[in-house]
Amino acid sequence: MAQHNERPTSGAHPISPRVLVVAGASLALAVAALWPAVTHAQASPTKKPAGTSKAPAKPNPAKRIAPVAAVAAAPVVGADAPLTDSELAVSNQVHVGALPCELGKVVHMERDATTPGFFRLHVDQQRYRLRPVESRTGAVRLEDPQQGVVWIQLANKSMLMSQKLGRRLADECAGESQQQVAAALKLNPAPSLLDPLPAPATPPAVLATDCRRPANPSSLLSGAEPC
Repeated sequence: MAQHNERPTSGAHPISPRVLVVAGASLALAVAALWPAVTHAQASPTKKPAGTSKAPAKPNPAKRIAPVAAVAAAPVVGADAPLTDSELAVSNQVHVGALPCELGKVVHMERDATTPGFFRLHVDQQRYRLRPVESRTGAVRLEDPQQGVVWIQLANKSMLMSQKLGRRLADECAGESQQQVAAALKLNPAPSLLDPLPAPATPPAVLATDCRRPANPSSLLSGAEPC
């Protein structure tokens, strides 16, 4: 029986199995050599380049601290502001001492020994530091802006009001001179603003006559004037 040798029709040569085994072994060795470097690169954090350091932030002018000299020279405002000449004049009119009020309350008013023109008021275990304030109504007015209270002094009485609570803390408070004025007003009450005004006084009536002086003055010798 005749043997036929089959040959590939193309011009490519078949790859030997030995060559494939050698190539696979070389690839495995290359991967094994590079594996530690790859795992180390994944585990270590990425470092920034040396030349990319963050620039320091610029100071904000709005957050600068004022110099000590500027703070010391700032004007004093509020309750401790210096009094004007008009306010000092108001402080000289304030009644001091124990001032009895209605409902058995007693207000103790005394001058502040540390600050001329200021006052200390004690009532119902409460303490207030008052300063004089000019008033357009002519009444003596003292205020404690921190605690929101106002002391109003009239000729016949005084009262303590709370601006925060919207009510009077003490009323009908009066010193000795105010009590005298209040007693005088009871005898001679001042006219109320709601009372009608008194009618103006009318001039006396003039009687009309038909008497006329004569043209001849000699007729007056008799002492009688004809009418």
